[in-house]
Amino acid sequence: MSRRKLFVDPGAHAPLLKRVLLVGAVIGLPGCILTHWAQENLEELPLAEGLWGTLGYTLGVVPLAMAYASGFALLWTKARWHGALNVFAPMGRMALTNYLMQTIIAVFLFTGMGFGWGTHVSAITFESLAVGVFILEVLWSHWWLKRFQFGPMEWIWRSLTYGKVIAMRK
Repeated sequence: MSRRKLFVDPGAHAPLLKRVLLVGAVIGLPGCILTHWAQENLEELPLAEGLWGTLGYTLGVVPLAMAYASGFALLWTKARWHGALNVFAPMGRMALTNYLMQTIIAVFLFTGMGFGWGTHVSAITFESLAVGVFILEVLWSHWWLKRFQFGPMEWIWRSLTYGKVIAMRK
């Protein structure tokens, strides 16, 4: 995808992106459903759960991620979507920081190092927490990038890559 520069000019590659979206969804959604089904229905048979869960995960995650990426790229080809999608641009500029922050928050909420909620929360609570964290990260990313050029982890990464301390403030 990088060599073809699909995301530089997604409109020029719309037919390919539509095929990736369709194939990714057709393969990915059933794979994710299989993973969920295995976890819910085969827990008494750990070997079977592991086999079917792994198969579903393998078939589901990457194709569905490609479908999502293609879908967003196709939305970007429509000018009316630019404003809505630009809301997420600061999160993309701080992707490493946000990824690590999500991990730290999840470890704190769901393991014994924090609240230890683990499997004790409902699916609704889990999804609500995920949406809440996402919204907080969108707001925090906007706030941060009004003051600094890079996210904190991106700044560390760049400084290590270039072997010198990069100016962080705008």
